[in-house]
Amino acid sequence: MAILPKHNDRYPNYDPSKDLTKEQLQRFTQAANSAQHKREEIREADPSFMQYAKRTALKQVVKPKEDANKSLM
Repeated sequence: MAILPKHNDRYPNYDPSKDLTKEQLQRFTQAANSAQHKREEIREADPSFMQYAKRTALKQVVKPKEDANKSLM
């Protein structure tokens, strides 16, 4: 089996400053941020099965009486 030297410079012609213009970068950032906000809203509005089960399990079954709370004060 032949042994080859490692390649040190993967992309010798790549220049990150020419990748995106400022306007393109701003539009991309705005689109990515709005998509992230939408995903977070969907997660909060439509909980997964595990989140629903956790909320149901931690829900109070017996509600305390209001009179008992007032007499303690």
